[in-house]
Amino acid sequence: MQGFEDNPLEKAGLRHKLTLDERAQIEAWLVAHPEQRFQLEDDISLNELLHRLSDKPVSTNFTTQVMLAIERESNPVSKRFMLFNRWFSFRWMPRIAVVLLALSLGTLGYLRHQNTQRVEFAHNVAKVAHVTQELTVDVLQNFDAIQRLGPTTMKLDEDLFAALR
Repeated sequence: MQGFEDNPLEKAGLRHKLTLDERAQIEAWLVAHPEQRFQLEDDISLNELLHRLSDKPVSTNFTTQVMLAIERESNPVSKRFMLFNRWFSFRWMPRIAVVLLALSLGTLGYLRHQNTQRVEFAHNVAKVAHVTQELTVDVLQNFDAIQRLGPTTMKLDEDLFAALR
């Protein structure tokens, strides 16, 4: 509010409820400054509302918190460090190392498994290639009939086996 800041009645209105004499002095001042009436009335009503509010208890470490906040605001270097420290902290280093180790071991295990699967597949392909060289055209033409026969069980002829020895 312009021009009213020098008036001691305003400061009195901020500290306590205005008396009738103080209100009369403010009305006299407002006659000389009518453009300030609405703003002054708003300030007075706001002050009265604030005086009606109950006081809240202040925490025991309020002063410490205020001093730390002032120190943080006054030191811009610590702000940058705090931002850096929040995202990259040395206490996170062991956790990050464990996660990276687990990921590395998991990746290496998967790659080794994939490699053994490929080697096994290559051996199987080599076996199939060797068997297909021995197959004749006649076996391949009668493949459906042979497949329908199903697996056969072979009984060991012990007399024949003994004679062959």
